[in-house]
Amino acid sequence: MHPHPSFEKLDKLDMETQRSHGHSDSLDQPTQPTEVNIEFDVESRHQRLDLDKKYHDDDESSSMSSHAAAAHVWNRAAIVSAAIAIFGILAGSLFLSFGIASSNSSQERGFRLVADEIVIEFSLAWEDYETAAKWLHQTCQYHPINRTDFRDIFEHVSYDLDIQAAEWIPKVQHDERAALEASSRAYYTENYADINFQGIIGFEPDENASSGVSLQNRTEQPFYYPVFYVEPVEPNKKAIGLDLYSAENRRTPINEALETFLPTVSAPFVTVQSSSSEIQEKSILLFHPGIPLKSQPERKPQDLALLVIKVRDWLQHASRNIPESIGVYIYDVTYGTLNPDFVIAAELHKNIEGDGGERTDLVMLEEMTLEEMDAANLLYQDSTIQIDSRLWKVRTIAIDGTFEPAILSVLVAAIFILVASVFMALWVFSDMRRNGNMNRLKRQNDAEKAALVLQSAREATKMEQELNDYIAHEVRNPLSAALSALTFVKSAMVENPRVETRAINDDVQIVDSSLRFINDLLRSMLDFHRAKTKTMKLKIEPLDLEKDLLIPIRAMLYTRDSAIRIETVCPPGLVIETDPIRMKQVVLNLCRNSVKFVEKGYVRLVVTVENGSVVVTVEDSGPGIPLDRRQQVFSKFQESLDALNQGTGIGLCLCKNMVDLLGGDIYLDETFDSGIEGCPGTRFVINTKLPPISRQEVEKYVNMKDDELSTSLKFIVGEEEMSITEERCKDQELPEELSVLFVDDDLVLRKLFSRSVRKVAKTWNVQDASSGEAALELVDEHTFDLIFVDQYMASVEKQLLGTEATRALRAKGVKSIICGLSANDVEAGFFSAGADFFMFKPFPCRPDELKQELLRILYTRRKESFIEESARSGITLSSMDC
Repeated sequence: MHPHPSFEKLDKLDMETQRSHGHSDSLDQPTQPTEVNIEFDVESRHQRLDLDKKYHDDDESSSMSSHAAAAHVWNRAAIVSAAIAIFGILAGSLFLSFGIASSNSSQERGFRLVADEIVIEFSLAWEDYETAAKWLHQTCQYHPINRTDFRDIFEHVSYDLDIQAAEWIPKVQHDERAALEASSRAYYTENYADINFQGIIGFEPDENASSGVSLQNRTEQPFYYPVFYVEPVEPNKKAIGLDLYSAENRRTPINEALETFLPTVSAPFVTVQSSSSEIQEKSILLFHPGIPLKSQPERKPQDLALLVIKVRDWLQHASRNIPESIGVYIYDVTYGTLNPDFVIAAELHKNIEGDGGERTDLVMLEEMTLEEMDAANLLYQDSTIQIDSRLWKVRTIAIDGTFEPAILSVLVAAIFILVASVFMALWVFSDMRRNGNMNRLKRQNDAEKAALVLQSAREATKMEQELNDYIAHEVRNPLSAALSALTFVKSAMVENPRVETRAINDDVQIVDSSLRFINDLLRSMLDFHRAKTKTMKLKIEPLDLEKDLLIPIRAMLYTRDSAIRIETVCPPGLVIETDPIRMKQVVLNLCRNSVKFVEKGYVRLVVTVENGSVVVTVEDSGPGIPLDRRQQVFSKFQESLDALNQGTGIGLCLCKNMVDLLGGDIYLDETFDSGIEGCPGTRFVINTKLPPISRQEVEKYVNMKDDELSTSLKFIVGEEEMSITEERCKDQELPEELSVLFVDDDLVLRKLFSRSVRKVAKTWNVQDASSGEAALELVDEHTFDLIFVDQYMASVEKQLLGTEATRALRAKGVKSIICGLSANDVEAGFFSAGADFFMFKPFPCRPDELKQELLRILYTRRKESFIEESARSGITLSSMDC
């Protein structure tokens, strides 16, 4: 027999629903909020058993209330006082922390200002030496001098400067050499008998010398730059007669000065005339070529003034006016900063003399590389100064005892804040304790009442919202589609009697029973929400385990051509008193879990009586549950079991809570084996802890509550809640031509709505859209008389809500009748957005119900519009009221 097209759509819908829910256990499983309600009702179920304990706890609580109130006052005072003390500690700590940081920052700023001032002093001090060299050159160049005159010039030049040597270096041609050597020899023999003047000497190649050169009589050269005029003579007598042009480190700056007409400086070096104790002190040579004259632009420099300056003397001169003691390290970075040459390092100590004057003392420091200083974690600042042709890097560092933060004053202030906060905390504690003892009972009662009301309101709001959202989104859409499809199947059988075969009737009966059971379950889930107000009660009535439980569930699980056998074993006529809906929910949930994962074999439902209690077992030949997962099998959200092809998610936890609610017990039988190789299987045992009741007790119950008894395949669907609204406007008919737009993300619901409308209005033009965005595009191209908009439309990306889409439609100037749809109570939101009507889902699919709803929407809209127009015209339409 070929399946009816409506059943094919139902199968497709069921597959889509399972995919969208990630293989959830079943539609019988509520989400976590519902499970919380079940836990709450377990206490209600065992209220009678715990009555004595409750009275005992109440008496104990009453006897301790006065002590608790006093303790509360003390605790509150202690907490406030502790808070004040902690605040004081935090304030003191923060003050101390920020104070130290601020002091450090202030001292660092001061250090950098001092470092900048010292660098400026270094530059000014070098300008003094440069001016002295320029003055020496100008004096010697334009006034022919002798050595006596040069001594006087030196005294003037070195009046305020420490100069190791001042020299006048004339350019001597070779033909002038002999005469100059003779006059110089006569002068030094007459005035300095200890000087053995040998004439012009220089660095000449020497194979025996380690450096390859040695001081010898200068060989014949085109010209020479000898040291003949030098002061003071005695400390520099070793340099007399030395041709500076013979040394590479002198020749380079000489040539640079002659070519550029600018003063040049040699690299720092150890002078030849230094004693052994001064070997580590370096000097520099300052060559000055004079200044160019505008009157003689073509004149080139020939002679040079030379100052030999100890770096230490320059540093001493530069530090005369330092504002604070500091350390300096100087490096020559003329040729780059990668491996700079060390020049000098010293601590500059500013001292106050007895007469109030200031003196700077230098303490020489050992050489350190920049990398070693970086590793020492010192406070320093790097600067560069131009020493004529050379570039020096000056690293100023803070020395011990300088630029230290004023921690002591900050610490004293922090301690004061701490002590003040402690005293304030003690005072507040004493005051609050005194006031609390006077009013503790009133405050305690108010606090407890407010806390209870607030907590109850929060829990109720949260549980209600979560439960409503779950029912609306996860269950009601599939339920609406299934009920609509069932309507079409029944309608097809009515319109075409030849299709009404017994097999189709059986299938329709199975679908009808399943959907009615789902509807009952949804109503039960809504009842869970009432547990918060303690108004939910179990509906205990007789349940025939074979006819009312096993057979209906077997019918629901049955699938044609399936490799799985659905077996039931139950003694006939076995009846217990329990809640049928809850018991069916538990067993059906377990069975659906088994059917989902069993690939071959069976799913067996067995009912037995053990030790006077009825026991229901659900066993299967599935892959079983791993040993390491069995202890958590009833825990919530066991997603890892899904990965092992055993998933229960929240279903098994729901089953356990349901069984607890019914007063029974459920557990996993770990000794079970299905008997099929490779399929160990699973067995869940439900011990109802209820004895079977006799047939006489059943008959007695039937006589008392015949209308409420749940008999075989008779499910309570709440017919009273599905009654059709009384007929209104009976004489109205649907218009012949109307354009309708249905906006919903569910394809099945859109197709079912279109078919439903065409049954009651065949000439209507029905179009659909899957999102609010699509609807906004359609209204640009078409004009619609009636638009239905669903509230929630899911997608991988964010979609407009129904209320948002409605507001956007009105903003575009759409004047159509708009009706909002949702399973949640969002009526106010739709009306606020501009909708004309609101309907709760599911949408009615029966022709008569659908026609009544459409008439109500269209008629009311036309009536309101007519009333508005009539009010402007002064016309009364009381005759149109229904």
